[in-house]
Amino acid sequence: MGLNNTEMKQRDFQEKKAWADKFLPEIESIIRKVAGKIISIREATEEEDTKQSTDYVIEISSGRIGCRVRDYKYVSFNDVTIRAWLSSGVRTEIDKLREGLLQWYLYMWISDERMKWVFWNVDKALQAGLFNGSDIIKNKDMMTGFVSIPISTLSEKECVVDIYDGVRT
Repeated sequence: MGLNNTEMKQRDFQEKKAWADKFLPEIESIIRKVAGKIISIREATEEEDTKQSTDYVIEISSGRIGCRVRDYKYVSFNDVTIRAWLSSGVRTEIDKLREGLLQWYLYMWISDERMKWVFWNVDKALQAGLFNGSDIIKNKDMMTGFVSIPISTLSEKECVVDIYDGVRT
């Protein structure tokens, strides 16, 4: 007896997630590396110093991080793709980004030897209107569609926190 459409989608999701989960140590390492760019240290104000015994204050740009791992063969497109349409009408990744559910996004391409990643600020992308009026590119299966945002656009709009392209460490 064959699998129904829902079971096939679930199996496909589980296979893709298992593949991406192999890279959890690298994902954690990248997030630790960029943490220093979303944490700032400032000198305490006179009041904080004299009334609270505080010399320095650590300020953290908190929030949730989304992550997408892709095969390195797609790196040449030099863009991030975000699911923006499902034939079923279910909410997509872009809907969730528009709702402000994430503040940060780690998007990476990986092979046995090479890795490229871009860590970017979703709030700045929202403010820059990068998710508004984007043309949806439908996949060959006509079941899903995505928008493409060039990394150069993320950079121009000052959304990129850090980027790496090189040997896999």
